[in-house]
Amino acid sequence: MNPEISQPAPADLCAQCHEGTYQSITKDYTVELRDGDQCTIANLAQRKCNQCGHVVLPWPSVQRVDRAVADHTEPLTAEFLKQTRERLQPNMTLLAESLGLGSKTWMRWEKGEQNISRSMGYFVRAMAQFPEVYEWVADRAWRYDNKAQQATTQRPSITIDEILMKVLSDTRAVKSRKAAELKENVIIGKRSLDEMYSKNITISKKDRVYYRRGDIQYVDPRFAESMEVA
Repeated sequence: MNPEISQPAPADLCAQCHEGTYQSITKDYTVELRDGDQCTIANLAQRKCNQCGHVVLPWPSVQRVDRAVADHTEPLTAEFLKQTRERLQPNMTLLAESLGLGSKTWMRWEKGEQNISRSMGYFVRAMAQFPEVYEWVADRAWRYDNKAQQATTQRPSITIDEILMKVLSDTRAVKSRKAAELKENVIIGKRSLDEMYSKNITISKKDRVYYRRGDIQYVDPRFAESMEVA
């Protein structure tokens, strides 16, 4: 029995549903990138199944998409990555681990075996422009910054407590001082009255008048014996 020889599928037969055929169309094509970003290529030649809608791109369209994505994501060249690494940390493994990457990630970037995300590309550019950014990340300096911030955050509560205690102490001191002054004034006033009644003080007739009603003058009886009228 001769084996059955399968016939090659027509070139236009859909590889997805195996029922429809591809039709040539031209329309905008959107590529989903990393970090939720998108890149849209206008008027791109495509082939779409008339049954299930499966889309395939001819080789010229694939090349056009690659160029558009490269322009959109602004990829870093291998030479730029090498120069940046030599300036920051010549050892690829140490550089990758300092940045929190896999030990061979940077090597794959330089060889073009792995693409760099758009956000990571921006970060590498920042490190290349400002090497202190790499030093800060490599030293994990944010850990020390967090401790300093926590110490700064706790310090105001201590200061407020100290201020409140000082205010309370000052208030008590002021009240005590006022009470002492009031007591002293009372003593001085009492002494003055005592001296006034115990000594003969010359006083004018006008000053000794207690109050006046018409032509009758009422004199304070205390002045009758203890004061001489001038």
